[in-house]
Amino acid sequence: VNSNRNTDAIATGIGKEAGDKFQNIFYYGTTLGVYNTFWIALIFFIIFFFLISKTRTGRHIYAIGSNIDAAKLSGVNVVATTTKAYVVSATPSIPGSGSWRSAGRRILRSTAAWITENRL
Repeated sequence: VNSNRNTDAIATGIGKEAGDKFQNIFYYGTTLGVYNTFWIALIFFIIFFFLISKTRTGRHIYAIGSNIDAAKLSGVNVVATTTKAYVVSATPSIPGSGSWRSAGRRILRSTAAWITENRL
């Protein structure tokens, strides 16, 4: 099953059998006739839909995306909310980055560039 070079490299650390089992469940496995990757994506969609539509931070992110000046006038801390959004969006890339320090630098650089661009 492990014909992909990347999954072979991962499987060497956890064992070939465990890697094959992981692939069979998450990549090729089905539940109710639908691939498990669809169900995983659906779960993430529901979680992030809830976070954006029902939490204060989600509403602030939505407000900043709509009109940054109106969000500022409404009392939204634009810098803090934008930083939270960048940190959450960068989190999936952290394990592949090789180090926490380089990931932190990337987050700070992108946040600083955004702040400079929007003249906050």
